[in-house]
Amino acid sequence: MIRKCNDCQEIDIAGPFPEGPGKVKFLIVAMDYFTKWIEAKAVATITGGQVKKFVWDNIVCRFGILGEIISDNARSKSKMTKYYNSRVRSVAFQPGDFVYRSNNASHAAAGGKLGPKWEGPYEVTDALG
Repeated sequence: MIRKCNDCQEIDIAGPFPEGPGKVKFLIVAMDYFTKWIEAKAVATITGGQVKKFVWDNIVCRFGILGEIISDNARSKSKMTKYYNSRVRSVAFQPGDFVYRSNNASHAAAGGKLGPKWEGPYEVTDALG
């Protein structure tokens, strides 16, 4: 069960559209793709103050202050990279070895998505490096 999806929310600015009553021609839209919830407001001009007021009135005052702010998680990613690199083994192939080649969905011919994931075996004829 999914309890939250931080990649599923987005705020976007749409427009310019033909002027409406009150000279409005832009839309500020907040979307939650997981629940299909949309909040929108028509504005005449796009400024930082307009977007700030929209977020405050339509998100913060209605649902409360966010529990966490998501950053790019660079520290966590660097720790995962260090952990992976400490355990991965490099393999040097020699001429005469037999190998399989990954068959990505974009390269799969007959079976498409349900086709085999590996092609081969292929014989290594020349090892570079």
